[in-house]
Amino acid sequence: MIDKKFMKRQQAAERLLKKVSDKWIPMTGSHIVSDYDGSEYQCFSNGYIGFMLKEPLPDLRLAEPFNMMKTIEDCERNRVTRETSYHTIVPKDLKDAIKKQKDKNKEKGTDDAAYFDIGNHTYNAQYLLDAYEILGGDITLYQDESNVVSPGIMESENGKAMVMPVRQRR
Repeated sequence: MIDKKFMKRQQAAERLLKKVSDKWIPMTGSHIVSDYDGSEYQCFSNGYIGFMLKEPLPDLRLAEPFNMMKTIEDCERNRVTRETSYHTIVPKDLKDAIKKQKDKNKEKGTDDAAYFDIGNHTYNAQYLLDAYEILGGDITLYQDESNVVSPGIMESENGKAMVMPVRQRR
């Protein structure tokens, strides 16, 4: 029997892939890579969000393979040498930001993204929510708090996701 939480994560990944294909954003291939201790991870990315999952989500139909592990490991190595902050992600806050922006877009006739500030960085709220739903579990986001713009790393017991910050239009 398949776990309900796992099914929700699978469905969130499928929604992300559908959005990606609808908007012609390239999604790199899902493949299994091994780290230095022999653990295996399923890796995939769309250029804005990258995943490294401990338990593979089946049937992800993607294009070229991309080793997300190397990218995340590079970010983690930099984290050791810089000032790092840790944050808990609250999905309700993300959903509220997205809804507020949708209402504003409807009023103004625009199609702007919802932005969400965490520490010194701003992220697309939908990307954070997508990553949250695909990773599942208890998630912590850590990021470089120096003036260097670098990805936030979200981590749970199910794996890791890397989310690129954005420059918010003011």
